[in-house]
Amino acid sequence: MRDAAERLLQDLRWRLSPAGKKYRPDPRTLKSWGAAEIPSPVPFLLWMGWFVSSFFIAANMRMPEETALFLVPASWVAMGFVIRRIIQHINTKNITAAYGRILRVNERFLLIEYTRYIRRKIRLAERDPVLGGPEEVRRLKQTHRKLRQILEKGQHADNTTPVRSILGDEADFAESLIEVYDRTEEEYDPLAELDARLPEDIRSRLDEFEQEYGREEQGRRLEKQ
Repeated sequence: MRDAAERLLQDLRWRLSPAGKKYRPDPRTLKSWGAAEIPSPVPFLLWMGWFVSSFFIAANMRMPEETALFLVPASWVAMGFVIRRIIQHINTKNITAAYGRILRVNERFLLIEYTRYIRRKIRLAERDPVLGGPEEVRRLKQTHRKLRQILEKGQHADNTTPVRSILGDEADFAESLIEVYDRTEEEYDPLAELDARLPEDIRSRLDEFEQEYGREEQGRRLEKQ
């Protein structure tokens, strides 16, 4: 799984680059990952700050007018490029970090993303024969189909172990918590032990509440009948 996660992270870096712009995740997807991108107005505001500052810097340096007419506009272009690259680097780092965190904790998410990754590879190979011949495309299609079957069944290839997910972990935890407090056949009652430590007035209020709740439940059952 670690190798699959590394392949997906490498693929995501390509998708975030100009070369993979067509396959870049949309803003809604990035938001669902919890990825924090620098807002688009920020680069422009930074560039505007340099644009204004460049005039003061040129005036204080007392450069010849011919030199200033060349260097100041050139600095605008250079600073725009630098700001763009820095913002792009920060955003890519934040997005890949958020993506990597989900891949590590959610096995089902990893399998879904890897299935999509294989599908993209198939489409690229079909468009460009240099990336692979018909045999390689056929093998990828078979692998893609098997991965989809695994996801639909919610199981691994051995068809016995459930594919882990965040929601599945929550369900397991909830079930284990129920088992602790639902020991009807055992004498030990953790809630009774906690109740015994409560002050007398609070215990009496709880008893009254339970009795009243029991009467209301009985009344609702009679109404349904």
